[in-house]
Amino acid sequence: MKHLGDITKINGAAITPVDCITFGAPCQDLSVAGARAGMKHEANGDEETTRSGLFFEAIRIIEEMRENDRLSNGRAGQYVRPRFAIYENVPGAFSRAGAIPVWASEIEEFCIAVTKTHFGE
Repeated sequence: MKHLGDITKINGAAITPVDCITFGAPCQDLSVAGARAGMKHEANGDEETTRSGLFFEAIRIIEEMRENDRLSNGRAGQYVRPRFAIYENVPGAFSRAGAIPVWASEIEEFCIAVTKTHFGE
């Protein structure tokens, strides 16, 4: 595995495309055993970026990788890479007040973007 450094500074377009990417986010802000500060990111209009907000950085990187693979390598539809993204969940991630709308919104937006890439508008 190649270490790419600080996730907030990674340009997904500069990463060699892969078929599957796995990721997680620090659990302290989501876990029932942690502070439960939630998933926040300044890019989404929040006042701060929590450690668990790094989830949004992973989504950004995947989107950049896919866009670059589509443009640079001429791939389309189901062949755009990464083709799969696997997120490691944390116990309590969905039970925190307000967590479901944040997750649902981000995942829905991500899936719609992927679907449009695969199947067109």
